Amino acid sequence: MVDQMNVVEESKNTDSKKPVVTVKNLNFCYDVGVPNIVGLNCIIKPNSKIILVGANGAGKSTLLRILTGQIFMNLQHDEFDINGTSRPNDQHNGIAY
Repeated sequence: MVDQMNVVEESKNTDSKKPVVTVKNLNFCYDVGVPNIVGLNCIIKPNSKIILVGANGAGKSTLLRILTGQIFMNLQHDEFDINGTSRPNDQHNGIAY
């Protein structure tokens, strides 16, 4: 579950540019009724360095696959914006890992 994973952001850019990633209240499950990510909020500012830290099975790779558009089924969210697009299935959104 994602509650055991930390998203750490370090940004040297302190101006008010629009974030490159804004995700609010993201919920995801591979299997119906078995939540894998619950209530994730993530805002990443331009030129940030990100570290995902968590135990095995915490959801780090799942989150990266969601952000890169590899996983887009069974997603629920209040806001999902990556580089100006709200389509979770856009694999050309500029996010890679």
